[in-house]
Amino acid sequence: MIPLVDMDSSDTTEVVDVRQLELSGGCVMPRPTLLATPHPHLSNYDIFFIMVLQNSGKYKSDKKDVSNIKTGPREETSELRLRESLENDVTDAKYGFRRVADHLERTGFLINMHTTEILDEDKRLISAMDYYFIQEDDTRFKVSLPFKPYFYILTKKDCTQEVSAYLTKKFSGSLTKAEVMTKEDLDLPNHLIGLKQTYLKLSFLTVTDLVKVRRELMSAVRKNREREKNNTYYTEMLTNALASKGTTKKSTDHMENIIDIREYDVPYHVRVSIDMKIFCGLWYDIRSQGNDVPIITKRDDLIERPDPIVLAFDIETTKLPLKFPDANSDQIMMISYMIDGQGYLITNREIISSDIEDFEYTPKPEFEGLFTIFNEPDEMGLIQRFFEHILDVKPHIFVTYNGDFFDWPFVEARAAVHDLDMKTEIGFSRNREGVWVKRDSYLPVGSQNLKAVAKAKLRYDPVELDPEDMCRLASEQPQVLSNYSVSDAVATYYLYMKYVHPFIFALCTIIPLEPDEVLRKGSGTLCEALLMVEAFHARIVFPNKQESELNKMTDDGHVLDQETYVGGHVEALESGVFRADLPCRFRLVPEAFDKLISGVEVAMTHAIEVEENIPLETVSNFDEVVADIKSKLQDLRDNPLRNERPIIYHLDVGAMYPNIILTNRLQPSAMVEETVCAACDFNRPGAKCQRKMAWMWRGEYMPASRNEFQRIQQQLEMEKFPPLFPGGPSRAFHQLSREDQAEFEKKRLSEYCRKAYKKAHVSRTEERYTTVCQKENSFYVDTVRAFRDRRYEYKALSKVAKRQVSDAMAKGDAGDIKSAKNREVLYDSLQLAHKCILNSFYGYVMRKGARWHSMEMAGIVCYTGAAIITKAREIIEQVGRPLELDTDGIWCVLPESFPENYNIHSTHPKKAKVTISYTNAVLNYMVKDQFTNHAYHELVEPATLSYVQRSENSIFFEVDGPYLAMVLPASKEEGKKLKKRYAVFNLDGSLAELKGFEVKRRGELQLVKIFQSSVFEAFLKGDSLEKCYESVAKVADYWLDVLYSKACNMPDSELFELISENRSMSKKLEDYGTQKSTSISTAKRLAEFLGDQMVKDAGLACRFIISRKPEGAPVTERAIPLAIFQSEPSVKRHYLRKWLKDMSIDDIDIRQVLDWNYYIERLGGTIQKIITIPAAMQGLANPVPRVQHPDWLHKKMLEKNDTLKQKRINEMFTIIKKKEERLAWIDYQKKKWALQAQQRSSKHVDKKRSRHSTEVGGGGVVRNPSTGTLGGFLRRAQRTLLDTPWQVIQVCELSHPGLFRVWALVGQELHQVKLVVPRIFYVNQRLPRNDTTEDAPLWRKCSRILPRSRPVFNLYEYSVPEELELMADLSTPDIEGIYETQVSLEFRALLRLGCVCAVERSAARRLTTASNTDTFMLDQLQFRSLAHSPYLHRQADGTHTVKHVYLYHNRAPAGHRAMFGLFLAPSKRALIFVLDTVRTNQMPNMDLLPPVELTFEIRVETDPRQVHRLIQRALQDYKDEKKGPTLLATCLH
Repeated sequence: MIPLVDMDSSDTTEVVDVRQLELSGGCVMPRPTLLATPHPHLSNYDIFFIMVLQNSGKYKSDKKDVSNIKTGPREETSELRLRESLENDVTDAKYGFRRVADHLERTGFLINMHTTEILDEDKRLISAMDYYFIQEDDTRFKVSLPFKPYFYILTKKDCTQEVSAYLTKKFSGSLTKAEVMTKEDLDLPNHLIGLKQTYLKLSFLTVTDLVKVRRELMSAVRKNREREKNNTYYTEMLTNALASKGTTKKSTDHMENIIDIREYDVPYHVRVSIDMKIFCGLWYDIRSQGNDVPIITKRDDLIERPDPIVLAFDIETTKLPLKFPDANSDQIMMISYMIDGQGYLITNREIISSDIEDFEYTPKPEFEGLFTIFNEPDEMGLIQRFFEHILDVKPHIFVTYNGDFFDWPFVEARAAVHDLDMKTEIGFSRNREGVWVKRDSYLPVGSQNLKAVAKAKLRYDPVELDPEDMCRLASEQPQVLSNYSVSDAVATYYLYMKYVHPFIFALCTIIPLEPDEVLRKGSGTLCEALLMVEAFHARIVFPNKQESELNKMTDDGHVLDQETYVGGHVEALESGVFRADLPCRFRLVPEAFDKLISGVEVAMTHAIEVEENIPLETVSNFDEVVADIKSKLQDLRDNPLRNERPIIYHLDVGAMYPNIILTNRLQPSAMVEETVCAACDFNRPGAKCQRKMAWMWRGEYMPASRNEFQRIQQQLEMEKFPPLFPGGPSRAFHQLSREDQAEFEKKRLSEYCRKAYKKAHVSRTEERYTTVCQKENSFYVDTVRAFRDRRYEYKALSKVAKRQVSDAMAKGDAGDIKSAKNREVLYDSLQLAHKCILNSFYGYVMRKGARWHSMEMAGIVCYTGAAIITKAREIIEQVGRPLELDTDGIWCVLPESFPENYNIHSTHPKKAKVTISYTNAVLNYMVKDQFTNHAYHELVEPATLSYVQRSENSIFFEVDGPYLAMVLPASKEEGKKLKKRYAVFNLDGSLAELKGFEVKRRGELQLVKIFQSSVFEAFLKGDSLEKCYESVAKVADYWLDVLYSKACNMPDSELFELISENRSMSKKLEDYGTQKSTSISTAKRLAEFLGDQMVKDAGLACRFIISRKPEGAPVTERAIPLAIFQSEPSVKRHYLRKWLKDMSIDDIDIRQVLDWNYYIERLGGTIQKIITIPAAMQGLANPVPRVQHPDWLHKKMLEKNDTLKQKRINEMFTIIKKKEERLAWIDYQKKKWALQAQQRSSKHVDKKRSRHSTEVGGGGVVRNPSTGTLGGFLRRAQRTLLDTPWQVIQVCELSHPGLFRVWALVGQELHQVKLVVPRIFYVNQRLPRNDTTEDAPLWRKCSRILPRSRPVFNLYEYSVPEELELMADLSTPDIEGIYETQVSLEFRALLRLGCVCAVERSAARRLTTASNTDTFMLDQLQFRSLAHSPYLHRQADGTHTVKHVYLYHNRAPAGHRAMFGLFLAPSKRALIFVLDTVRTNQMPNMDLLPPVELTFEIRVETDPRQVHRLIQRALQDYKDEKKGPTLLATCLH
């Protein structure tokens, strides 16, 4: 089917009416007729049909017309409009639709509707709707329903009556009625308590009158809104004050009292359908009352649709070689068409060499095609025969493929050549506007022409011919050409009947649009039309369409370029092939299984009672199911490392976004701010109706600040701008429109940012929270819920209808079979139509210009959906392996032994046996537990405004699968994954889904497409992973052999098809300017030898190959049009010599022209992504050795297979699995540790005793002679410096080269030492050095890895004093390179020492006897780890080892005033010195500032030198207090 999901409409050219256009533009054709045109220029995986309800009698405005009501550039006279209306009636009568004027009652099926104008009793033109009906006996008629168009205006308070009287008088010739109406306005503050907005409803006789009045009122409303923006609270207060003194506040100009206008842009036919509840595609009883208003009543008992007459046609024309058919010179050879399954072919015997006999073309039994042939003598006879047959049959629906761009214009032009006016003959002509829209049809192929669509959807291979051979076949083999022509008509007819017709008319039954609009409009427009229906019947006034704010500013003063929300979360997690019959490895998390085991009863109870609605007490086997699940989970928990077959599942959330909307009561009007809640009477303490929900905002803004933007605005106000019309006067900035002003501002600001900030945009993503009102009017949510439930009803009826078809076929009653099949198609199309609209409610709220617009709501929906998928992924990661995250689901593999489906038996009368997926139950319980809305409010009593708060959750996972295999490609870049690309196979081996591959893309290299089409099936072969990749490699090797052999055994025609690329140019060639691409080069070269007319329009198809020459040129300059090889030899030789820049070319051989390395590289890239890289990721050798791995993967594979690689520490020990063994090992280690501690203690005692014995002798004490002397103190300080680690505080360079001063904390004291740092660098010499040279002590041989993998010959590390010169020694020619010469000495010292260092032991022994220990060499110090020597740690009392003193100095920009602050935190004192011109202490009470224990002393001085002396004295006093090591931190302003 063809779902209408999240697509937008756009404009094209269409076919128009026999009548003169009502206004310029428009889409007017024979009114009862429907044109459905399948279009060839489709985007990826799309198919769409263009369908036009003809002779609409209205102007289809362009996108700039905000009204969307068909108006013209000029006022039209009543006589002209009346003449057009009469011409409409004549044209309708040609097709059997005559306006009934009797008083009979008829029953008819409404097939179409159009706007018209008729005369009333007073002979005035009034707007009406023409409704076109088909009766059960296939007779046709139309009725006209008069209806007064209207819109609403909002006036200032207490001004409604005055404005009504004023407008009635001012527009007396146009306005027929002005009445006061109360409507529900969701923008009205505090509307939840029942407040209604009072509007003035203005009704008119005709749409023309409405447009004329609306134009004037819109201008007044805009001015009044601008005035309201500029008003302040003071002006409003002044106005009220003057009014209280007797001055009237009502404006003398009542136009100033109109402050809003609503529903002014609702199209007339939509307005009538909504108000009168009349929709196409339904049965009605029509009672005509002569000239009075007819009574139209819906018939709910009639459901089967009548069979309309459908005509599908296709034409074949002559053409010059390599040229597109030209209607001015080429002729129509054949017209083939089908009418209700009967085929016809008209031939032009001037071109066709012989008569064609009647024949049959039936590609499949269900697509029967019996063709009757009309052999006409010439083209004029062919066209006349076609026109006569159309008027004889009077089709309801015309179907073509690309007919509005080719078939219809060509027929019209050729008829004009023979003095036939198609407009006069059959009522068709071209207009300037039309609309078509893409519809996603889930095509499994990438091409979008009719042949490819027929293959994909109708499942047969149509006849295909080369367009260059058609003229030859017309004379040599006319029957072959006939078969080709009728095959197009058959495909077009059955594609429409099977996929378009039932779907469109199913949507028409719920959407107030014409059938052509239902097909052409985007799903957002359809969704809005539906919401308008629901809002009208809920008496809610429609909001105006969203208008973008020009040059919107961020909160921090930057101009926003664009803003949106972060969409759904999509992520690729693994790559490779996963098959249900091949084991794979699982690393399960036992703790997760403990949680699952404890929650089995709860999850299954939720699945049975909530999901299946079965009372638990009626289930008979609940305990057995729970026990079996627990048994399997326990086995998985106890054996977490498994290698077993996987189960491939797709776990997706059913209708995720609609159900998130329903669960959380999300709707645009419910996104409220604090100001809205503040005005609401329900906003009371403890109210639970406000629910804050998170979403991710993403914006791009310009880096310039608000001040810079304002300066640019001021600059623009001084400049002049181009005139509005050529030759006109230049315009000032204020004369530009607001849109033009914003465009110039943004352009100038962008240029400024590029120069000043070196970038034009800055991206930012932030999490935001929005309050969702849970009591807001629920019409939006109710609409979504009704559609969801109604879709389930139609789905159930569709299943019933399918059973009825089976029963009818068993009985053999043809009438019952046809009736049952009609019901099956009806209900299936209805449920599909509801599904399309249901999926559009989320995307619609972010549609540009939507009436119900809310970026916050769209963001919340996506963010909540991403959170659900992320939580589900966390579960799957612990019990299996997730492969790919979709927006609404997860592809994963679970162990084969994981609990799957269970049959639940119950005594429930309708559900005696149901199947429940345990995986599904676990995920759904997680959703229920974490994503239930417990603040859902439901209005139960509108009269008393009573709400019931309850919990709501309608979000449920669904399990699809199991599947046979899933193939996920890999990226060629390191660290990246390819999202949304995979192939999935059903258990029967058929392809279930193919997503994202080149085979589904238009314009990709045909070689790559063919390779991918054949390679995926090979993944199903082989009984092991290695053999699977071997079978896939055979396919890759075959196509590599073709390229390496230069396709020597392949005909040129097949080679052209294999290596050609086809790209379409979306714009004209001249629009691309200086851009470069293969398509642009091809288009320019086509223009060279075929003429400029080939590239004058957009949509040019560029088919090309890549040549080998000119050598060295970029690929974009080596694109050769494929058409050149079909030209004459002399032309081909001339242009190939020119393009290839090779004058020696004579005998053209395509194989000598092609750049085979380019195509090998293209195919190799695809092989890497699908085969070789995934194989490496799964631990296999390269199955296609000719395609090498990328460098990063090659390096990773070498490291993995390196036998000399050092083992990890966890690889050196075995894991003790059993708990008893682990406890026994711990007991043994404790005993060993206790014994070792006892031995260390005894050794320490023996050592003390031996030392004591050496100091005591002869009965007296021998004292150390240095104890208590100055020399002893210095030696102890020296010993501390040599034995204790240094905590480095500061390293700073002195004036002498290579000499640094180091401040270090040693023990509890700060020490200052000098450090000599040599220059260290590395020399790589090709020849070894002689150890006997003079500079031998300066270097040593070492082993290092050189940068960029340079080869190591003889590497020497030099350690040279900074002042020493070695230029002569380092200039020898055998030196390969010198490294690390630019490393600074400071960085070398920090790199060597770190933050904690110590004196090396051997150096410490030597320095013990040295006299000078305040200077150290860098090699005498060694790095200490923080694990053994902490850095600046806290003491036992919680204080830092190093104290801090802070000095703050702030100086005034002018004058001599300044402020000094000295904070002596260790002394709990703070000194504030104020330097001023007078001694006046104006400082506040500083003792009140935290911390409380800090005492402030304030001094005011006039002499800065006195302040400096006081600070110096305070620091000296602090030093005398001996508070310990202290750092002084300064801050200067």
